Amino acid sequence: MKPLQVVTPVLLLALCTSVRSQDAALRAKAKDLLDKHKESIVTVKVVTTTRYIYLGRETHKQENKLEVSGTVIDPSGLTVLSNYTTDPFSGEEFSFENGGDKVDFKPETSVSDLKIVLADGTEIPADFVLKDKDLDLAFVKPKEKPAQPLPSLAFAKPAAEPELLEEIISIGRLGREVNRASCVKTGNIEALVKKPRTFYVTDSNFLGCPVFNAKGETLGLAVMRRSPIKGQNMFGGASQVVLPSEDLLEVAKQAAEAKPLAAKANPPKSEEVKSDVNKAESKAGPGAEPPPVGEKGQ
Repeated sequence: MKPLQVVTPVLLLALCTSVRSQDAALRAKAKDLLDKHKESIVTVKVVTTTRYIYLGRETHKQENKLEVSGTVIDPSGLTVLSNYTTDPFSGEEFSFENGGDKVDFKPETSVSDLKIVLADGTEIPADFVLKDKDLDLAFVKPKEKPAQPLPSLAFAKPAAEPELLEEIISIGRLGREVNRASCVKTGNIEALVKKPRTFYVTDSNFLGCPVFNAKGETLGLAVMRRSPIKGQNMFGGASQVVLPSEDLLEVAKQAAEAKPLAAKANPPKSEEVKSDVNKAESKAGPGAEPPPVGEKGQ
């Protein structure tokens, strides 16, 4: 028994020391990532007008002045953000029962002003160039080419697939009320969603901002995953998830070549750009696996 009484405290001390060392390493990596990439995390100022259409007529409209976070992914200023943060209804239609009749209700949102606000406060007029409602992505681009390349973050697929409970690091930017300070969180992957496409559910992230693994590799972008809106439920279910880097990159290639979207409320579906993985899901059904990145849906 004596050897056990001596060894057990030693083992416990070694274990605690190891855990503290791992925590210190994760904190150090988080601080390093924030210092390296904080200028790539920007604020996007948006002025929108939402018109509420009832029985085919506008009942009222509302102007909203928003500030949301985005990530510059190319020195040209191409910036990605969560579409949900600027247009939560994005072309949805709702139906209500009124005296036994089905009545349609439709909100329409248009953008009247859009600016990218850099870390130093510089404001750059910009346009939306692509929106992907299914992936909750929106891309904006400066109206004019910046005089100097902008600080940007290059997303890339990590070397290994993420694992459940793997440690993660999220960086972001806070609101105007706290001087748009850069911020960082550490956390874990709580769930790995594989169908209808891959998402990672984490316990800490900032919408429109990057999420890294403990090695500093980009896992993906924090977005909102929504269930279909039906009937009178205007909000449905929604969860913050991480869209894998490879899916983001596929859509970003299209955004880099896209022209400014028409300045009108919710363009028809023919004007929406969909990724190949979205097309494959539509054909195969909601329970099917998406095709590998780089392959076309058949």
